Amino acid sequence: MKIVKGLALFLAALMLVPIAGGTRPQEARGSFTGTPTVVDFRPAGPNNITTFKTSFVITGTFSGTCRGTERDVSHPGGKVTFQGTCTFLGSVGSKTGNATIRYVGLVTATSPGGQFVMVRGAGGLTGVHAVGSFNATGPGTGTYLGRYHFDRA
Repeated sequence: MKIVKGLALFLAALMLVPIAGGTRPQEARGSFTGTPTVVDFRPAGPNNITTFKTSFVITGTFSGTCRGTERDVSHPGGKVTFQGTCTFLGSVGSKTGNATIRYVGLVTATSPGGQFVMVRGAGGLTGVHAVGSFNATGPGTGTYLGRYHFDRA
């Protein structure tokens, strides 16, 4: 839970950083479909920790694929916290390249979703910064909403 709160504060602060010589922030929205494959499962006290290899197809403002790993912690009572990192290959707006997406989230009966940040772009995505939130709409599917800009125009 500390990780989720810490990332949310980081994302909010990141949006306050001035953009010197960069592009204006643009809205990002779209959807994703994920395919997880379990690579490790282990109990840890009253919790269960599952590590997945992940693969996402992302459409909308961000369009491409993202592959990486995710770690989920299932807590007593049904709550699940998760964090992951994947390498995005595709386009953001009209620019194409690759970048790193980091995300955290919480799944409860009423609140399946989380926050993401996109950084460390290469190729046409050099200087990309994106932050936003996502919500699950079904098993392995969801929508995202956020903002992005580039350090350089």
